[in-house]
Amino acid sequence: MLVRIVSVFSVLFFVPMSIQSATFADDHEITQFFSSDEKSKLTVNYAHVNIMYNSIVFDLGDSDRLKSSDNMAVTGTRLKAKRNRLTYLEGARVPFNFIQKGNRLEKMTYLRELLQDLPDKMPLQGLTKNDQIAYWLNLYNIALIEKITMQPTHSLQETLYSSNSILNEKFITVAGMDLSLNDIQFNIVYKIEKQVNPLLMYGFFQGVIGSPKIRTKAYVASALYDQLADNAREFINSNRGTYQSRWSQKLDVSWYYEHNQMLFPTFQSDLKKHLTQYITEPYKSKLLGAAQLHPVLTSFNRADLMGGEKQYGLANNVK
Repeated sequence: MLVRIVSVFSVLFFVPMSIQSATFADDHEITQFFSSDEKSKLTVNYAHVNIMYNSIVFDLGDSDRLKSSDNMAVTGTRLKAKRNRLTYLEGARVPFNFIQKGNRLEKMTYLRELLQDLPDKMPLQGLTKNDQIAYWLNLYNIALIEKITMQPTHSLQETLYSSNSILNEKFITVAGMDLSLNDIQFNIVYKIEKQVNPLLMYGFFQGVIGSPKIRTKAYVASALYDQLADNAREFINSNRGTYQSRWSQKLDVSWYYEHNQMLFPTFQSDLKKHLTQYITEPYKSKLLGAAQLHPVLTSFNRADLMGGEKQYGLANNVK
């Protein structure tokens, strides 16, 4: 039996284009989201989310770990944006500037509201845990894209991981409870199961190049952990996830692992064990031989079509 969030989605469309500590909702109130029905035959149809993703998500494919070409100054200026050549062509991209135009942002907000209102029509307690997790991941990613679209900056480190982080804003209301994006990730999804699976971290797009990528399809219960494992493999086997320079004996890993260190209680050993499950050669040998993992890899540029680069030149001043 399928439960549709909305029966007609033709009114919502997009034309495609060629670290600070988090604050959380009250634990007592949030436990309402932890009940489930593992015998439930209900599921959620995310066809409308897929329609949107098919139009605005551009997957760059698996990393070949090669550096991109350097950025070049354009006519009218000698200025050029700084580029992280290791990660510039990795992950997936969302055309945030495109969504800002016309009434597309309003439609993104409408989609987020459809998702957050779902439990008013069908309580989450009537779903399996996997269906619940898929719901929260989809709501999180849609809401994050909506929020980042509103941000004028190309570098999102302060926007996301400062004391005024948009991840702490309680702009999402589910079942009468005001929630932030951090609430969804750390205080709901990571607590639905008694023992949290580290694969869950790969389902939370952060809007930056250096995070796990946004997928071209919504998460669904029937394929949830296959989708998450696919994201894990892509991320871990990219320069965003793991990297070792030619002359270095240490292995650098993403800052995102330290951001989610609660998933790795004994950080170094637990993280190495996790990475070993998905990393491929020649980096698997580098990982096994590394004495310590250093969570220093960052790329906080917005994951847009220009790689978060600010555009210089006379043409960019024309409105």
